[in-house]
Amino acid sequence: MMAGEERSSGMKQKRRLSEEYLNEIRARKVEMLAERQPMIIVAHLAAALLMLYVSWDVVPRKELLLFVLAVFLFAAIRLYYQHRYQQGPHHIYRAIEWGRRFAVLSLASGLLWGGSAFFFVDPDQPLHLIYVIMIYLSLAGSSLGALASYMPAYLLFSIPLIGLLSAKLIFFAPADLALLGVLALIFLVVNLYFGFKLSWSNQQLLLLGYENIELVDVLKVQRDVAERANRAKSRFLAAASHDLRQPLHAMGLYLSVLAEKVRGGETRRLVEKVTHSMQALEGLLNALLDISKLDAGIVEVHVQPVALGPLMEKVVDALAPEAREKGLELLLHKSKKCTIETDPVLFERILRNFVSNAIRHTQRGRILVGCRWRRDGRVCIEVRDSGPGIPEAERAQIFEEFYQIHNPERDRRKGLGLGLAIARRMASLLDHAIEVRSEPGRGSVFAVCARRSSRPVTEVAEGARAGRGSKLSKLFKNNCQVIVIDDEKEIRDATRILLERWGAEVLVGETADEILGQVDAERACLVITDYRLRQGMDGTAVVAQLRQALERPDLPAIVVTGDTSEAVLKQVREAGLPVLHKPINPAQLRMTITRLTR
Repeated sequence: MMAGEERSSGMKQKRRLSEEYLNEIRARKVEMLAERQPMIIVAHLAAALLMLYVSWDVVPRKELLLFVLAVFLFAAIRLYYQHRYQQGPHHIYRAIEWGRRFAVLSLASGLLWGGSAFFFVDPDQPLHLIYVIMIYLSLAGSSLGALASYMPAYLLFSIPLIGLLSAKLIFFAPADLALLGVLALIFLVVNLYFGFKLSWSNQQLLLLGYENIELVDVLKVQRDVAERANRAKSRFLAAASHDLRQPLHAMGLYLSVLAEKVRGGETRRLVEKVTHSMQALEGLLNALLDISKLDAGIVEVHVQPVALGPLMEKVVDALAPEAREKGLELLLHKSKKCTIETDPVLFERILRNFVSNAIRHTQRGRILVGCRWRRDGRVCIEVRDSGPGIPEAERAQIFEEFYQIHNPERDRRKGLGLGLAIARRMASLLDHAIEVRSEPGRGSVFAVCARRSSRPVTEVAEGARAGRGSKLSKLFKNNCQVIVIDDEKEIRDATRILLERWGAEVLVGETADEILGQVDAERACLVITDYRLRQGMDGTAVVAQLRQALERPDLPAIVVTGDTSEAVLKQVREAGLPVLHKPINPAQLRMTITRLTR
């Protein structure tokens, strides 16, 4: 019912727009007629002067000069009308009114020229008769191009002109000239036919132009609707992610402390199961976060020469146990040494995603990872599997968020439907191409292609090594005060317990004002604050307030957030603060603290 009403409304709107466009087209035709007035004036003056020349010794000169003077007078009126029209305001109904004036002027000109036939047509002067008829027909024919844009003007000019000429030849001349009158009428009919065709073609071109404008406007509206829907989706995901991350964040901190206290037995296994379930949900939230970061354009890219061999071995070695559990062979085809230009972290994630997908969707057989050299200077790293394949109609959709082909029951073990969407965004960020070939029942090939590099490979130490080997008791210096700002009591308590076990004196509060009366400016060594706080405050403002109040502009600070919106991520990055996303892995928090305070 609603769809029918929408179609009906759309048809009514289309009719209303069409009527509006028809009025605009009429106005545009009048405008074209006004622009062509100089062409019409030149044709009429040339015809009048030519008539003066051929008739000078044939007809009475007084009447001849009066006729030519009348033609010049009409030419002056045309120029005056054109000037008035072009100087005045331009709107539809004024243009239509001026169209009537131009049409009346055309009628007057047609009557002048047609009436002159009774004066100039002399059956006793055959040669002069031929000249006169040719001038009349030429004038009617040449006016077609100028007046056909506004057909009423051409009708009111050509019908009196040729009609009166034909009447003179048929009814007021010897019978042997009647055939010339009939031929003139046939000429008029043919001219009118082509005039209507030309006018219709002009109208269609103008209508097409206005329809294109309408389509552009519709596309703009639809684009705005799509953008609003996308922003609404992003806000929903950000809000849902934030609200889910809050309790998970506190749960993760409590589980970290609990795992250190429980050494074995059934309780230890239960803690591990709860931790595993929490990590699964954390994986979904982190995938949503990756999408938001990539859409926000805040993912840093460090392109450098990367040796493919070690990177491919690392991915294959990491995922080989998972493949063996399913009874699959995960093989690496080692080729000659090859170096590409890419970001090693992002490229590894793309390749890891392809291999994980292949393992997840292949039930038996093997998976082959290798690379191919292309003639255009690119290298394509391919992951071939013997899985069920992908129908051609669905190959473009597999890169959309949450789209899965063989998982209608949404089994989490078969993935979340976000990996390929993330891989596509990362490849686009790296200016790499992703290719997919598949044959249902035979398997699929996923490939990512990058430019070859001739630069030497620079070994880069992994950042994760920075925090290894540190003992918990050695994380903070003696008497170090850590400020924790969060508006949820559970998170404040969990963070305080964890940081105290790492050797810090922890001051917690909902706002910076609560802390300023307790903190020692000299002993303060770190601020950990949530981004979204009460009373419209945010973490970046709190850090700035504490740094100013304590006169410590370089006081280390970490912003913790459950938000995934583009605006939040950009704001924190522009403030120059490190950001950690809830739920925080305690090891990740420890590594960040080590990097900031060492």
